Amino acid sequence: MKYKIAILGIGAIGSVISKELLIANRQDIDLFNRSPKSIIKVIHQNDTFEKSIDILDIPIKDKKYNLLILCLKEHQIPTAISQWQKLISDETKILVIRNGVNHRLQLEELGITNEIIPAIIDCPTQSTSNAYLQLSNAIITIPKDKNHDLIRSIFKPTKIKLVATNNFHHDIWLKLCFSASLGATQCFYNGPCIIFNSDEAALYFFELLMESIAVANADNGKISKTEIQHILHQVEHYPSEKGSSMLTDFRAGRPIELGAKNGAILATAKKLNRPAKRNQEFVDWLKGR
Repeated sequence: MKYKIAILGIGAIGSVISKELLIANRQDIDLFNRSPKSIIKVIHQNDTFEKSIDILDIPIKDKKYNLLILCLKEHQIPTAISQWQKLISDETKILVIRNGVNHRLQLEELGITNEIIPAIIDCPTQSTSNAYLQLSNAIITIPKDKNHDLIRSIFKPTKIKLVATNNFHHDIWLKLCFSASLGATQCFYNGPCIIFNSDEAALYFFELLMESIAVANADNGKISKTEIQHILHQVEHYPSEKGSSMLTDFRAGRPIELGAKNGAILATAKKLNRPAKRNQEFVDWLKGR
């Protein structure tokens, strides 16, 4: 079956997903963005994908999409609601690819009643002057439920690996604790992983990570000691130039998705009456700049 798919948000992640679906050429794809864009260019290993694209402002008349893929950051979703509400009909399912721990709640609070499929993506991608540099194949994780066969069929002919899990709550917390702690440390010390040559930066990261994991586990995140050791091993062996999306946005003067990163950890900590001093200090520092 050929599905009608709308993709909203052709930034780094949206470009990678669009690239893979356009190469596969198995679905009816329309692209939407919050600002003008005329080309997708993604460099991955020795391959460069470059394609002129038509960004639509409104959907084609009477066209009903089977799936809307939202590739927007948490703080962008409410501001773009007037645009993406036009892309959904009663039968449209919404695949929400973003950071944070409660993808459904945000859309439900905006009055969306469509079926929502939460997803997280692991796809390190850096922005260059004229392209996105994709550092590894994308891995999308979704809950293992009645929708995972649909999403698998859409991405099957691509290089995107789809993981359907019975432990989605654990997986989103694990990713959040790691990415929020790494990104916050890089912002605070204003540098990529070379900052970890400093014991002070390494300790700051460790304290953020352990505090965040304590909040996650209080929310039934079930992050194990083995997984903590794996995170520390990863960071220890990251190349010195490895950055993060938080650092990229910080250096560019763009808003950081605090509500889906350290702000989400803080909100859960407050709800559960758990301490989150390091995360609070970082959020206060960032807002005070």
